[in-house]
Amino acid sequence: MRKLILIFLISGIIFSCEKDDDNNSQEQAIGNIINPSFNVDLMIGAWVNETIIVNGNQEISYEHNPNCTKDVFGFFNTDIRPFTYEEIIHINNDCGTSQVILDWKVNENILSFYFGEQLVLEYEVLNITDTEFTVLTSDDYNNDGTIDTIQITAKREDPYGWFE
Repeated sequence: MRKLILIFLISGIIFSCEKDDDNNSQEQAIGNIINPSFNVDLMIGAWVNETIIVNGNQEISYEHNPNCTKDVFGFFNTDIRPFTYEEIIHINNDCGTSQVILDWKVNENILSFYFGEQLVLEYEVLNITDTEFTVLTSDDYNNDGTIDTIQITAKREDPYGWFE
């Protein structure tokens, strides 16, 4: 399952959107945030995957390796790391990791991930709060040749102390 999530993220990432009635500075920043339908500031931080729902009915608990630090992804937007997405996934029982670093953009409720100029993945942001982040994407989850709808829910947690 961890490998499938990693494949989704490498394949493409969706930008999250935030509605901004106050014209905050994020909306004006280099065009990375356009008419967000949710509070983009809530994305900033570290998250761990909790559940995956395939085609609206098959809920699967995300399995973190119990012998390793939890798999994590984080959204950064600082002078040093502007609009940066980072993900660390444990790929074996020896706690070996695979790391992905991408750029992120938001257009309304779409969160897009880029490697340079190349669009990698898009998510539709369904919900975001201080503690929970839910997105929707489409991909062939089970490699049966049919595109599946995949809902991913994460909770705010920072196992690596990125934001302490």
